[in-house]
Formats: sequence, C-alpha cells, structure tokens
Amino acid sequence: MAAKPCQHLFSPKVTSLVAFLEELLTAYQVKVAEAGILGLRYVLLRESQATGEILVVLIYSGLYSDKKEDIAREISRKYPEVVGVCQNKNTRAAGTVAGAIESTWNEASGQIKTVVNKVVFPAIDLILAVFFFAKLGTAYFDYRKHGQFEWAAPAILFACLVFTLTAPLYIWQILA
Repeated sequence: MAAKPCQHLFSPKVTSLVAFLEELLTAYQVKVAEAGILGLRYVLLRESQATGEILVVLIYSGLYSDKKEDIAREISRKYPEVVGVCQNKNTRAAGTVAGAIESTWNEASGQIKTVVNKVVFPAIDLILAVFFFAKLGTAYFDYRKHGQFEWAAPAILFACLVFTLTAPLYIWQILA
C-alpha cells in the first residue's frame, strides 16, 4: 500500500515540490540509504511563512549521486522560491557506541591534535632536553673522575628527544 501525501499539512508549493523531488531523484537514480547501504537518508524542506522562501536539505551518508550539482540546479530552475539546496553528509553510525565514539573523535580531533602538538610535545621535549644535558654533564664528570665515558643513558635520552621533536610530523598519520 503506497503512502498518501499529507496534502493539508503543507502549502501547495511544498506539496508540489515533494512530488517533483520524487520524480527528480528517481530520474537521477539516487541511491536511498537502507540497512547497511549508504545513500540519501532524508530530505528536509523548510518554508518561510513570511517570505515564501524554501530551503531544501539533502541529508546523506556516503555517495548518493555523482550528479549532485545537476540535481540542485534542476530544483532551483523549476522552483525559484528555493533559495538554497544544502547537502549534509551524515557519517554517524546511528544508534551504536562505535558511531558515538567516532563522531566525538571527528568533532574533537582537531582541537586534540592542536593541544598535543603545541602543548604536550613541547613540554615533553623540554623535560627530555633538560634530562639529556644534565645526564651528559654528569657523564662528563664521571669520565673526568674514572676515565671512562658512559654513553648509554645520554644516547637513550637523545633518541627519545629526537623522537618527540619529530613526532608531530608523522604521529597523526599513524593514529588516524
């Protein structure tokens, strides 16, 4: 049984636009998101009661069509009161813990990377540099006292210092 349109909830223009969108999306063979299949999830229409302007938002996951610009152009051509056709890529795996974690990381990752690169790594670098030069100094005094230079501790601290100095250049490619 096919769903009947709600003709009394929307203005005649929006009802006409809904019918046009159904035809247009079918003509462009737009993939619709279903269980496990990426594609167009929702079409959101907003009409201003004051001005009559309409906003169309296409909410999708993955690639729903390679002709997105053509679809937007067709809508604007046929309906001049459509002032915007927006596309919202929704990558969240709805209803799963993994999706919540992934979306939280995606939203905060830029800030986390900036803080780690500009605060955490420089602090570790400073601490390692102080320890390296202090250990190098004590190793020199031990050499003057005993005649044998112990390279192991300064070499390990130097290797750690080089690692933390260069880590911001490659660490995010490894973790991402």
